[in-house]
Amino acid sequence: MRVSNRQMVNIVQSDLFRNAEQLLKAQERVATRKLINRPSDDPIGMGKVLNYRKIISSIDQYNSNITSAKSRIEFTDTLLENLHDLLSEAKQISIEHSNELDPELRQGAAQQVEGIYDQVLAIANTKYDGNYLFAGHDTDTQPFTEDGVYTGDNGQINIIVGEGAQVRINLTGNEVFTGVDVASGTHVFDDLKALKDALEADPFDASAVSGLTDNLEKGVNQVEGAAVKQSITYKRLETTENHWVKFKDSVVNMLSKIEDADLATAIVELKAQETAYEAALATAAKMFDKKSLVNFL
Repeated sequence: MRVSNRQMVNIVQSDLFRNAEQLLKAQERVATRKLINRPSDDPIGMGKVLNYRKIISSIDQYNSNITSAKSRIEFTDTLLENLHDLLSEAKQISIEHSNELDPELRQGAAQQVEGIYDQVLAIANTKYDGNYLFAGHDTDTQPFTEDGVYTGDNGQINIIVGEGAQVRINLTGNEVFTGVDVASGTHVFDDLKALKDALEADPFDASAVSGLTDNLEKGVNQVEGAAVKQSITYKRLETTENHWVKFKDSVVNMLSKIEDADLATAIVELKAQETAYEAALATAAKMFDKKSLVNFL
């Protein structure tokens, strides 16, 4: 079979284009350090790359949720510690002044209780990230009135920490302050108001003061129970976070094996492609040096 000049030119051009394309791809792999830079490089591999990237993106979102939740719980724990100290102080006042005969000392104790009440109310109406912390779902409305009446709800705030997995991160005003649906719960605002009134009463009734000690102890226990819930939640978040950190490392490694190029190997391949391209150019130059383009056509 006779090979025409036109066919020879086409073959030379095809070889040059192919070598140039391979050289460009080799240069791109060295520059990006990636084996796959576009779907056409490896359609099956690109599918795996996209899937791994999707998994990594989901893990990052889960960990972001967990980080935010942990910060909220840490903030809540600080409030619960302060609340615990305040109710313990009120309990101690009820014990120390249950038999107090001096009206002035009782009045001073009543003022202390009033100050505790105001501080507890401030804690109950605390905001976090622009939302009321103990209001349930009704986070835009102040949950407690000046009289200690709860206006929030029992809504649970959950965050997504995995596919189909959620964790509750909030405490409601009923759980912490009013004792509604809490075993052996108590309304701490009512107890503090009752203690103040009993200390100011004339005639003074010692039993009215001492009788509130048990309720205030329930309030302390109520806060401790809420703190335990938060501690359990925090531990679960930490465990889940550690799981995702390890799992992400595995996914990143799998992604790297498919997508990343070994730099040393990529450089060797680039040199080989440069040599092949230069050889193709030299061959074409010799052919065109012997005859003009018109001869080939």
